This record gives sequence, C-alpha cells and structure tokens, in this order.
Amino acid sequence: MPTVFLSYARADLPLIEQLEAQLKSHPDISIWRDQEKIYGGQKWPKVLGEAIADQDVFLLAWSKSAATSHFVEFEWRTALALKKTIVPCLLDGELVPDSFK
Repeated sequence: MPTVFLSYARADLPLIEQLEAQLKSHPDISIWRDQEKIYGGQKWPKVLGEAIADQDVFLLAWSKSAATSHFVEFEWRTALALKKTIVPCLLDGELVPDSFK
C-alpha cells in the first residue's frame, strides 16, 4: 500500500480536505496529514521529518499560500534532502520552486 505525506498551506484547507477525501476513496492509499497525526506537546519538526522519511510519496499541494508558508518550505526541503518522490499538485497559478526542476 503506497503511503503519502500531504504537504499544504493551512489557508488551502478546504481544497485539501476535498483532495484527501478523493485520495482516501482509494483503499490502497494511506495518507499522512499533520492535523490527524500531530498531537499537542510533540516536537513538530522531528515528527514531520520522521513522517516524511517514512512515507513513500511526498504530495505537495502548491499554491500562493504554500509558496509563502515556512512550514511548507520546511517540509519540501526535507523531502528533497531525503530524496523522496515529490508529486506537485498545483492548486492555482503559482509556479513551483526552481529546486524541483
């Protein structure tokens, strides 16, 4: 079963919930999303880094909001450093970083 880390900006949450629902309709895909997996008191950089490392695919929901999010940047830079498969999902007309090219 492929596992997917879902990276997104909080401002895009309504779209992300729709995307996640569609992905979850496929029984062979397991989704890791922060709001469902991080709990109060946990050290989020450590938890995020471990989660990115543990998933098969890094799904980057990219938007203008994601482009300005320090959390999203931390996540995609971690995924690049770990040489994870990164799948960008473009939510608006914002261009993905040159680092992905």
